[in-house]
Amino acid sequence: MFDRQQSRATAKPLSAGAARQMATYWVTEASRPISIVEDKGFRAFLTADQLRVMPMSNTVSRDITNVFKGMHHHMVAELGDVTGSFHIATDVWTSANGYAFLGIVICYQKEVVAVRRVLEMVPFNEKHDAVNLANNVYRITEKYGVTSRVWNIVSDNASENNAMIPLLVAKGGLPRYDRSDKNLSCRVRCCAHILNLITKAVLKDFDTKKKASDAAPTDHDDDEDDRIDWSLPGESDEEDDADFEDEDAESRADVDEGDDPNAEDSGPIENEDDYEISAALNPEAVANQDEDEQLNQIIEAAKKSSSPSSPYAVSASQQREINVRNKELGQVIKKIAWLATTLRRSGVKRRQSRRHCKKMGCDTPHTLLRDVATRWDSVTLAAERAIQLFEGIISFSEQPGSPIPKDKRLRRSNVADLTKLVQMLKPISQATKRFSEKVTPTIGDVIGLFEDIDKYFVQLQAQETSDDDAMWKQAAARGRAVTAKYYGLTEQANVISLATLLHPNFRKYALTLLKWPAEWQTQAEKQLRDVFNRWYATRARPEEARTDSQTEDFDQLDSMSQQLIMLHQRQRAVANPNEAIDDWLKEKITPLGPNCPATSVDVERLFSRAGHVVTPLRHKLKADKIGEIVTLGKWFTEGSVPDDLLVNILEAQQRTRKARRAKRKASSTSIQGPSKRSKGKSKMTDVAMDEASLEEESSDTDGRG
Repeated sequence: MFDRQQSRATAKPLSAGAARQMATYWVTEASRPISIVEDKGFRAFLTADQLRVMPMSNTVSRDITNVFKGMHHHMVAELGDVTGSFHIATDVWTSANGYAFLGIVICYQKEVVAVRRVLEMVPFNEKHDAVNLANNVYRITEKYGVTSRVWNIVSDNASENNAMIPLLVAKGGLPRYDRSDKNLSCRVRCCAHILNLITKAVLKDFDTKKKASDAAPTDHDDDEDDRIDWSLPGESDEEDDADFEDEDAESRADVDEGDDPNAEDSGPIENEDDYEISAALNPEAVANQDEDEQLNQIIEAAKKSSSPSSPYAVSASQQREINVRNKELGQVIKKIAWLATTLRRSGVKRRQSRRHCKKMGCDTPHTLLRDVATRWDSVTLAAERAIQLFEGIISFSEQPGSPIPKDKRLRRSNVADLTKLVQMLKPISQATKRFSEKVTPTIGDVIGLFEDIDKYFVQLQAQETSDDDAMWKQAAARGRAVTAKYYGLTEQANVISLATLLHPNFRKYALTLLKWPAEWQTQAEKQLRDVFNRWYATRARPEEARTDSQTEDFDQLDSMSQQLIMLHQRQRAVANPNEAIDDWLKEKITPLGPNCPATSVDVERLFSRAGHVVTPLRHKLKADKIGEIVTLGKWFTEGSVPDDLLVNILEAQQRTRKARRAKRKASSTSIQGPSKRSKGKSKMTDVAMDEASLEEESSDTDGRG
């Protein structure tokens, strides 16, 4: 739509309808405020001809609704042309102005390409329970005509998502759900969310909050964290003349080559976050009670069932020493979070820290990263950057008159613990990055993931030998316990085993390499055959009678060819439908495996976009309008909206109005017979009404009204 225009000498004048669709595209796709079309600065760039076709904000608002509603027919038709099943990813999000939304992304395969499309982001202001989730998901899938073709639902590990599945099945959804199986066969758990839970489990005991279950403090266990004021300095400190986002010429001159001062916030709009709160500095604000309870139950169960060789099998005095070390590392994480946020808010301190990093020869970029609550693996990334800049941080903190208080300064000995922490979390971080950055991560990417992580934690526990390493052994044990728990839950979805058997590099041989029990392997193959026979097996066609011409052609073949043809016919006559599966499991054929997504990250990206629609300057937007703007913006981005859709809608509306007026006029004429005078008036009235209709259409696009 925004292709380069022709030169003005040959350019075709832009129609009012096309200008209105371009404005709708711009506002929704780029998350701009609707009122921007009336901004004086923006309109100053427009010529008189452009002003005449530029719509006003009220018109753009109506056009957004018109195009959003008009897209329903196109989406239904497009999805109806897709061959095969669908999978959907769901999540719930609350905007800054208090509205809740349900995001639904539909996933399918088209021409050997995995496709991810936003189905809709709808207001969800009811109670966030399983009943309302099932009702809304069913309503939207019915709206777009895909209910009978949805195979799996991908979502996070909230308990409401578990309870939703049977309720949705009872309403007629998820036709492939196995009612005889106690497991949630169509419930796919977001793997990125599971990886985040594993990270939280590893970090759990490093939390410096006082816990009621902690052992009684000793002489060595005074809680230093209780004495530290973790409040951040105000943005208007006396030494800070500039706002933390304002860089003057001197500041820009201090930036190293390749060191973007806003590197952590650069990138596409969907990579930014609207809820940038530090998890380390504000643990209560970002706490998730449901998740925390699940983690506590898993970890406590692992502790109670531990063997004598378990890292938890230590004396009370040893455990107190481990608690002290846990809190020391927790304070290091908090200090990094506090320093990163402080430097972001203070231009003066930020410039000073960069000078010290440059002086100490630290690699660029010279910007600490924050542990943002809504960014998975932000703790790992922040720790990695702190290690990279550690010498510069120490130099900056220890300089005469340092602006960093002594109780918030890192110690040189802290780098060893940070290095160990990054080493432990690195495989999880790499897996999360792969899932988050890949455009269309499918369930095949999950194969072997949890086995690798479990093996890694086992190796870490085996490597640690010193007394000081008991803390790291327990951290690895926590991570392994959560990995094992969700590995078992993830395998409940039959699409996991199907993806393994249908993967061209795995097949049934991979089940042995992954050390699946024989019972699991038998069940996996049975599931594949059942799915094939029920949903994909083709009916045998009756053999056509051989014609004389075919007989003559056969008689003319040599003896060897005739024998080969007869052998093939005999084999086909006794063929078993399951032989297709047998051939695949043994031979190097490459069909396409299940296209089910591995994560619900696409819905998270949708909500990141939505966060830029609801800002302090746009907090009065209603929930329905927010949903329309975000959904339509993604449809524009995906290229789903026809360029002439709004023009066609406006023309259809005009025809409807004309037909309605003609009907009223005909009705009035039939009741009262026309007189000579009324005939003349009728002609004049028709002309006036047509002119009024044209004025009504143009008034919406006139730059002056």
